[in-house]
Amino acid sequence: MAEDARVNPDQESIAEREARRFREKFQAKARISIVGFSGAGKSSLFNRILGRTVSEEPAGGMKGTTASRPEETQGFIIVDCPGYGAGSVTAPDVVLKQTMDPHLVLQVLNGGEAVHDADVALYRVLSRHVKTIVVLNKIDILDATELTEAEDSVLSKLAVPTDMFIPVSARTGARVEKLVRLIVSLLPSGAKEGFLSKLEGHLTVKSEETERIVNYYAGSAAVVGLSPIPFSDLVALFPLQVAMTLHVALIYGHGDLPAKDAAGLVAGSLGTSFVFRYAARQAVKFVPFLGSAVGAVTAFASIQAYGRTISWWFASGMKAPRESLSEYFKKEYARAEVEAKKMDFSKLKREREGK
Repeated sequence: MAEDARVNPDQESIAEREARRFREKFQAKARISIVGFSGAGKSSLFNRILGRTVSEEPAGGMKGTTASRPEETQGFIIVDCPGYGAGSVTAPDVVLKQTMDPHLVLQVLNGGEAVHDADVALYRVLSRHVKTIVVLNKIDILDATELTEAEDSVLSKLAVPTDMFIPVSARTGARVEKLVRLIVSLLPSGAKEGFLSKLEGHLTVKSEETERIVNYYAGSAAVVGLSPIPFSDLVALFPLQVAMTLHVALIYGHGDLPAKDAAGLVAGSLGTSFVFRYAARQAVKFVPFLGSAVGAVTAFASIQAYGRTISWWFASGMKAPRESLSEYFKKEYARAEVEAKKMDFSKLKREREGK
């Protein structure tokens, strides 16, 4: 889509600078450990989260770990704990040492078995040192009564907070999206983007995260627009738009998007009619988002609409036809303009400045 974009040398230089800044900040690898006893379905859950088969269910035990190179490159490690029927139970502190200093741990329980003392001991050690989500797997083999009993047993024996406990079925995918959403909420900024970029599917969660991101950038644009500025000087919003484009691209798995292509999207490769509403309001001839002056409402609406449109485009696999992008932008601009008129941008500015 960037082949016909007119990117001048100054824009390309700015885009390269913003790309360097962005990638230093937002491409941290999410470190997530999946821990549990043999047969709990850790690898199946891992594959379901990723949206593709990367790991086969291991048959071995803890000697080393069952993590192989593919899991490690995705930011995951799977620790298999021999115990039930294996002659001994792995010491929880040994398991902790195998978890690669994670941002969070998923402790997977087998829904087809009772909660064991070893599960409790493992959770107590893990939860003291790292955020630990307890995942009750294989709920597809339980009827409603059995599921309720299993949930009550986990909550009472492990004393896990309800918001850190999710029953799922890795086999059917039931409630896995809820788990992915919780993981995203617990990961630090930078790591959550890296996590989402590795996932195939989960478009609802990705859409929710890109909406949050676009809102942030649109708010930043509005703060700039509180004092109308001449946009013959492209410095004001162009870097922000490039960063937002890279941010959205990363979440949809395009973290390697070249800076020049990001600049091309901003500078007009999605079509000159793409921002006609903005052009009409400014009554000037300009490349997208570069006019004579802009206020807070218009700045917010333009960036919001642009961000939502490129999010939709990336979600489509970058296959949406050009004419549909223009129509999508016009619809989103109208919606964003209504939203902007209800907002207190002066208050937002004070909040951003910490006042």
